[in-house]
Amino acid sequence: DSNGFIKAASPIVQLYSDKIELNDEAQQQNIEFEKLGVGDYLIKNSTGLAQDGWYIETPKDANGNLLVAVVYEQLANGDISVKTYDYMLNKKGRIVADIETPLDIPENRWIDLRLQELPQPEIEIPESIAPPEFQPTGLAQAVATVMESYNGTEQ
Repeated sequence: DSNGFIKAASPIVQLYSDKIELNDEAQQQNIEFEKLGVGDYLIKNSTGLAQDGWYIETPKDANGNLLVAVVYEQLANGDISVKTYDYMLNKKGRIVADIETPLDIPENRWIDLRLQELPQPEIEIPESIAPPEFQPTGLAQAVATVMESYNGTEQ
C-alpha cells in the first residue's frame, strides 16, 4: 500500500500525482488516467471501487498522520474522481481539509484504489468425471474415484 505494506487484494490502481500504476488484475481493464489540475485526478474505464472490504488507502507520515486530505467520488458514468487538499485548523482548533487549497500527492507517495474484480467465467465439471451424488471426504478419495472411472472405461 501507500505506506509500504503488502496487501493481498486486487485489482489495485496506485495513483501518483502524475501517473498511475496497475497491478496484473487491474491491467486486464482498459483503465485511463487524467490529471485535471493540481490535486485533481480522474480514473476512467474501470470497474469502479470495490464494494466490500477496503477500497482506498491514503499515504501517511511516520506518525500515522495523513499527508493529504482526500475527497473521492465514483461518478455516475463509473469514473473515479480523486481530489487532494492541504489541511488547516478550523475555528474550533481541529485539523480539517482545506478545500480552497488543492495539493498534489507528495512525490514518491501514492493513493491505493481497490477496484471491483472483473466477472470470472464459471468452471463446469463434466458429469463423467464427478457424478453429482459424489461428495469426496478427502483428496485421496477424490483422486481414487476419478482413477477408477478412467480405468473402467479403458478396459
